[in-house]
Amino acid sequence: METRMSKFAWSGWRWLLAMVMAATAVIGTSAHAAETVLSNQDSFYPRMIRLTGGLTNGRLIASHDLDGQQSLIYESTNQGATWTQVGSITVPEPWHCCSGLWVVPQQLGTVAPGTLFWATTTRNGSAYAIRIYRSTDVGRTWTSHAIAATGSVGTWEPEFAVDAAGRLLMFYSSEEYKSGGFNQLIAHKVSTDGGLTWSADTIDVGISDNGDLRPGMPIVRRLPNGSYVMSYEICGSRNCDVYLRTSADGSNWGTASNMGTRVESTAGNHFSHAPTVSWMNDGSPQGRLLLIGQIVRRNAGNAINDDVNGRIYMFNTNGGAGAWTEAAAPLVTPNFGTDPCSNYSSQLLPSTDGTRVLQMANIACRVQFASAPLNHPVADGVYRLVAKHSGQVLDVTGCSTATGTQIEQWGWVGGDCQRWRVTNTGNGDYTLTAQHSGQQLDVDGCSTANGGKVQTWTAVNNNCQKWRIEPVGDGYFRVVNKNSNLVLDVDACSTTAGTKVQQWGWIGGDCQRWKFERVSPNAVANGTYKVIAKHSAQALDVAACSTAAGGVVQQWPYSGANCQRWTVTAMPDGFYELTSVNSGLRLEVQDASLRMGAQVRQWTSNNAATQRWGIENVGSGYWRFINKNSGRVLDVDACSTANGAKVQQWEWLGGDCQRWAISAP
Repeated sequence: METRMSKFAWSGWRWLLAMVMAATAVIGTSAHAAETVLSNQDSFYPRMIRLTGGLTNGRLIASHDLDGQQSLIYESTNQGATWTQVGSITVPEPWHCCSGLWVVPQQLGTVAPGTLFWATTTRNGSAYAIRIYRSTDVGRTWTSHAIAATGSVGTWEPEFAVDAAGRLLMFYSSEEYKSGGFNQLIAHKVSTDGGLTWSADTIDVGISDNGDLRPGMPIVRRLPNGSYVMSYEICGSRNCDVYLRTSADGSNWGTASNMGTRVESTAGNHFSHAPTVSWMNDGSPQGRLLLIGQIVRRNAGNAINDDVNGRIYMFNTNGGAGAWTEAAAPLVTPNFGTDPCSNYSSQLLPSTDGTRVLQMANIACRVQFASAPLNHPVADGVYRLVAKHSGQVLDVTGCSTATGTQIEQWGWVGGDCQRWRVTNTGNGDYTLTAQHSGQQLDVDGCSTANGGKVQTWTAVNNNCQKWRIEPVGDGYFRVVNKNSNLVLDVDACSTTAGTKVQQWGWIGGDCQRWKFERVSPNAVANGTYKVIAKHSAQALDVAACSTAAGGVVQQWPYSGANCQRWTVTAMPDGFYELTSVNSGLRLEVQDASLRMGAQVRQWTSNNAATQRWGIENVGSGYWRFINKNSGRVLDVDACSTANGAKVQQWEWLGGDCQRWAISAP
């Protein structure tokens, strides 16, 4: 549990519009369902569960904390497409945090199955308590049930489970053992009367090292074989990395000072901060564990991996043992670990039919929901495909727009014929569309032979234009044609530019392994431009022609001043930086914020993702600018036509105040 940051003000009507648009979206055949914002107020600790049995079967119940004394309860009866607030809970103390939500799975004392438990940490001065509330009417009304733990330093993050003996357990993080050299530890209590009374602590994870390591945020799930897994973070010198341990019965977790096993992916990454884990029945003997954390770091060197940070979850079908596989998360929530307003203790659940993963997360202090296909190793978007053996990219020969053009490898030069729109069409299938021509990656004549020509062709929606993208380790993938079951391959594993790309049987060579790297959707020539908003015909401008870092960006009538001229430069990662000719400073979203309405400003160059922009042609001579970090677009506040109107980031709505003309000044 970490200190939360200050909150933000929001512009009401644009938020309302975004919420209405999201609320009217339903889960369909597209890869990502529209984001749904649960409420327009500062919100923390999202929780999401599914009810089973009886009239409530399949219903989703969610909660989130508000600052102060209250939490809100929501319900969805359509797999998260829409949410309705159905209840609220107000604690008697002036502050609470870090709540958990749970459905009682079996009779526990006098507590019937289907009862909902909600528990939270309350604080009044230096007095801490974990309060439990119960609901017997699907979250509409709540009654105080018990106080399970008290303390004077900190008791946090209650979560429930039933052990193999049928006893109710409450796991939580405790700071009450500092006199024994523990910064914080994970413990559990036992109840045999349905949570009315509780035992003393059993320490599950704790390292007495005079105040360094800090295990916390436990989540426990039972597996089909009757064993249990626990996910948790270890802060301090372990950087809040995410760990896992197992128990045969849910009560005995081995030596408490054993830190467990760090969760690592086949792509060479691991999570740190605020993990949660869930389980689903995918037909495999152990089912599938779904795990998410706040930050993605590289195993080697521990640096944040900007390519996938806030964009993936991990899954494992071996009871948590061994390496985990990465998959694209429904929500984009990049974070640096300092902001509990984004991707802090996010939630994952499978859809009832097992084909989609549902995510609930806070983004800029607003709890949001979205879903995506379960079989979704690469998120929809525009990528360059890099061959492992040569470092060259998938390229359309000569940038031709003729159907039947051979695909080759070539060094990255940034052309649209090297940029591919990757789209999940369902059932684990993808199409790859060349950005310069709109044609799809195709196997000539639907050949099933080794050496079959790979080309571009008009979209015809057949299996020779559908591809599976399958992880093969170290962040690389094989690209498998659905019709032939053969993979994209560079002929003879040549490293020569211009070598043809073909299909071939999988033999595991590096010339069959491809890395998908996000890039700007379109290419723009390096140069100096004026950038003009379509709705107002005013220019992207630095207020008062400031040369200071932090100078805010606005719209202003074009005068030709250098503070309205921007140098566009292609960067090695396939995105662009925009530099003010007047100040030499970069265009960025302030503080790398994810929130809609965050100010766009100029700042000293720092190579951060918030200073990188994708540029996409949206037709009729206009473009949208997409921030690499947030995925949101350059926007004029409230679509104002006034001189000096704020330029900010916002989700793409398609309005003219998000469309920009770029031309020589």
